[in-house]
Amino acid sequence: MKTMTLSGLEQVAAIGVDSGLIMIADPCYHVHADEFPTCLGRSWGEFIDTVHDNEKDEVTRLWFNKGHDGLGAVIRPAGGDGTYPVYVERNSEGEVRRVIIDFD
Repeated sequence: MKTMTLSGLEQVAAIGVDSGLIMIADPCYHVHADEFPTCLGRSWGEFIDTVHDNEKDEVTRLWFNKGHDGLGAVIRPAGGDGTYPVYVERNSEGEVRRVIIDFD
């Protein structure tokens, strides 16, 4: 992948979207769903129902089964399906401090 810098931002990846959704989450809660039961330990249809219950907003917060926030977020990009560039901003030590997914 060709890396480019744009106003202090570095393009580091692209995300392909085929479901009209992007999820931001810690993978350990989802890859090991049998060990860490969460709202995503459901069928795909039940997961989509959870997301679509929040039709008025483009962002759905995901909750742990015990009722607290922090499981993740599901975002409906304005452009729907497609491929979206991912940019990072780094601090002076080179650590990632900000991530931007450009849906425009």
